[in-house]
Amino acid sequence: MGRLLCIVWLLLLGCSGGLSDEQRQQLREAQARQLITKVNEADLISAAFEQGRRIGQMARGSDRKPAQLDSIGRANKVRIHWRELTATDALEIERQVIEAYLSAASAGTPVADNVQRIGSDSLLYTIPVTRYTADSVLEVIGVWSIEMAVRNVVLGMEPK
Repeated sequence: MGRLLCIVWLLLLGCSGGLSDEQRQQLREAQARQLITKVNEADLISAAFEQGRRIGQMARGSDRKPAQLDSIGRANKVRIHWRELTATDALEIERQVIEAYLSAASAGTPVADNVQRIGSDSLLYTIPVTRYTADSVLEVIGVWSIEMAVRNVVLGMEPK
């Protein structure tokens, strides 16, 4: 009976459930991702601009090839579209943004990238592509449209 008790005690001692340093670090990181943090609107929009600009540079380098855009989108957890002025499959908000870019360009106002909310859980980052015509009129050729989830933007933010 004493030997059996000694063997059981040794087995329990050997299976004490200790975590390695790497496992502890992974556990801490997982816990940090689960924390609820309050992000103000200005910080959220600023982070969306940063992420949108970074992703937009990659998209512009892809020469609008759908396979490359899909790959960039999956890697960054976003949806990327090239929208021409006559796009029939564009979202309503994308059409409104395109119209705003066109009216600003026709008034001679410089156009810049933009972030818009789509509902409560998504953001739309847009980049106008422009050129000057021979008579020095600013013309909008199309718009890069990057739809991103608020959750992914927040997760991509640097912790304060």
